[in-house]
Amino acid sequence: MKGGRLWCGIKKAVVLVAFVACSSDSAKEVEETQDPDPVVSPEPVSFIPVSDCVWSENPPSGISRLESQTAVLNNTLYTFSGFTQGLKIVPYTEILDLDTGLWAMGAPMPIGVTHMGAALVNDRVWIAGGFVGDHPGVATAEVQIYDTNTDTWSKGPALPSPRASGALVYSNGWLHYFGGLMPDRRTDLDEHLVLNMADTTSGWVSKAPLPYGRNHLGGTVLNGDIYAVGGQFGHDGAVDDVAYVHRYLSMEDRWEPLNDLPHDRSHFEPGIFTLNDNIFVAGGRMDDEFADDVLIYDPENDVWDHFCELSSELLAPVSRIHGSKLYVINGGEGGVCCPLNTVMTIDLQLE
Repeated sequence: MKGGRLWCGIKKAVVLVAFVACSSDSAKEVEETQDPDPVVSPEPVSFIPVSDCVWSENPPSGISRLESQTAVLNNTLYTFSGFTQGLKIVPYTEILDLDTGLWAMGAPMPIGVTHMGAALVNDRVWIAGGFVGDHPGVATAEVQIYDTNTDTWSKGPALPSPRASGALVYSNGWLHYFGGLMPDRRTDLDEHLVLNMADTTSGWVSKAPLPYGRNHLGGTVLNGDIYAVGGQFGHDGAVDDVAYVHRYLSMEDRWEPLNDLPHDRSHFEPGIFTLNDNIFVAGGRMDDEFADDVLIYDPENDVWDHFCELSSELLAPVSRIHGSKLYVINGGEGGVCCPLNTVMTIDLQLE
């Protein structure tokens, strides 16, 4: 979105949200009970990030792609699958050392999918559902788990039925999958499924449904609460991007509406993340336009604002903050036509 104004500064001292999780065996299907590790509270930080939003280009990734999924563990960023030119799937894992800027290849996804949910659970990345293969693909219920220690994949408890384009997050010992599409690639789902990581053999169970079932939405966790952000109605054929934002209160098993995004927006799933009590959203699609900005959300005041302009309009880029840099990686420049291998950063001054 052209002309967005720079938002420089987060107004208060903050706490960096860490994703935590449980261990599982990586050599075989996850069938036994898992005991989640205790949640470790991060050290409080007292800096206020500000930036002039001047982008620098870094060593590129080995693969040009969009609509991948991502996870960050310590100083390492992982990208999983996605589309390259012609909406051909690239089921490969790339690994970026955030300290050195060097890329390496990881083990490819056993079942190559796009439109999958992804969540970091301790040292493992859970991948749920998705469309198998090149566009358009066939929906799957499979759950795949990547072990960052051994660079191997295993299977987790399958979803109750095939689906794709939903959000997957981890919070307080539970995985949550919500929203998405049925295999017909048109029918939106409002289902909200949870998996107890202390007893994965019990399988997925239903919780309060997501208001306004939708797909290509962003999901994230902040201070123990789960956020469902934006998305779209429908998929193949006519689509309708939406601006809805909801927060799930797990103790009450209910969703509450929050202030909408400034504009309808979808296709930013790998570009939503949290830092210091705030939610960030990078890139995406806004009906018939593509976003060229990074948004910031202040949950205390329920307010969205602009943080920075991107270097170009990007569909479904990967974005995270590590140390004093905000990263924007890959994505489709101006849509699905033009997947990128770029790694762009801005510096965040810490005051």
